Amino acid sequence: MNQGLLPPVERPRGTRRTGAVFCVLMALVAAVPVITVASVSAQTSPGWQTLAPLLAPGESSQATAGVGGDRRIYYIRGGTGNEVYDIDRNEWTVLKDATAPRSAVATVTDLDGRIYLIGGNLGHPTTGSYVPSPLVEAYEPSTGTWARVAELNEPRTNPSAVTDHDGRIYVIGGNSGSPAVGITAEVYDPQAPDEGWQKVPSMTLPGGNTGVPPNSSFLGNLAVPPATEATTGSDGRIYLIVGSGDFFGVFDPDEPDEGWQSLSPVPTKRGVTFDVAAGPDGLIYVIGGTASRYLDTVEAYDPVEESWIEKPPMPTPRGYVAAATGVDGRITR
Repeated sequence: MNQGLLPPVERPRGTRRTGAVFCVLMALVAAVPVITVASVSAQTSPGWQTLAPLLAPGESSQATAGVGGDRRIYYIRGGTGNEVYDIDRNEWTVLKDATAPRSAVATVTDLDGRIYLIGGNLGHPTTGSYVPSPLVEAYEPSTGTWARVAELNEPRTNPSAVTDHDGRIYVIGGNSGSPAVGITAEVYDPQAPDEGWQKVPSMTLPGGNTGVPPNSSFLGNLAVPPATEATTGSDGRIYLIVGSGDFFGVFDPDEPDEGWQSLSPVPTKRGVTFDVAAGPDGLIYVIGGTASRYLDTVEAYDPVEESWIEKPPMPTPRGYVAAATGVDGRITR
């Protein structure tokens, strides 16, 4: 029975939401989030402009972002304190709290525009308590309501989450507090909620990555797994960056038995405060982050040429960037 869960979504496999794509990035600069936008569409010239600031500026080092089926941008700090941006009006409003207050969640949007909050820390961030959560909630923009869906197999704090071209939701990495878990991935199909979350193939690191033995499995032997950032490209494959950018890999949901394949590493090492997003031009963008300072660096990976491209920098160096994919061909941060 699907008691207490969202109803299945009836959608033919392989269908996608239409419209152009843009990325939304909220970033922390001197503890004050400032929102700007940059175009990556070939139809408009590149550049940055300032948008309306968040209603509640302050430190948002564990925030994420997503775009709902209503075309609005959802800035998620956790179970509470979240905001919604109206693209047409250039204004923010307060979002209704989720059912379970927590921080360090992953945010992703399904093909029907529902926003999912995945995992997180149920502990109190100011006291340092740490309680990884398996909770998953979905927000329906048309009704303004939250509902819990199937829980993760493993509790995860600070995971990454993406939706593939068939609407399946993948959650990757995160810290469970158990060295036996390491970096793993699970998949959930909103069209078959009773099946819950299913494990996907393990991934292995190639040699030469900082802090990880050559060819070691992500499935174990890591007491504190490296941070992960992921996005789904226009080619339908899932692109993943681990740690400071030492490992960059790809997973094809249509060929799951092939597992994760290593790609050329990100040119600029960025700590763990950057984010990654797929642009409307087919490129995979890596934005901001920290080295010994906040970075203004923007680099993009071309899956066709299998090479990295340096892009115009942000006007202000930024760390703790949250990225999402939207609808009008622009990158916002």
